[in-house]
Amino acid sequence: MIQTTDIFDAAMGLDPIERRRLAYELLESLDAAPDEDAERLWNEELARRREKIERGEAVFHPLEELQRRVMKALGGG
Repeated sequence: MIQTTDIFDAAMGLDPIERRRLAYELLESLDAAPDEDAERLWNEELARRREKIERGEAVFHPLEELQRRVMKALGGG
């Protein structure tokens, strides 16, 4: 059975252009296959949020406040 360490070691033996191409293709292969569970869960979350808005229970915040909160969480403010 092939181990990931064997694949990594073989890939490190490639020239930099080939390693870059391999890395790109591996990443693309992850993006190409949608995660059906993630899509279903995201659609369920969107439905819950829509219902909350329609019931008048949603709380909205100004963009500037959200930006401040993000900057603070990232240690920049």
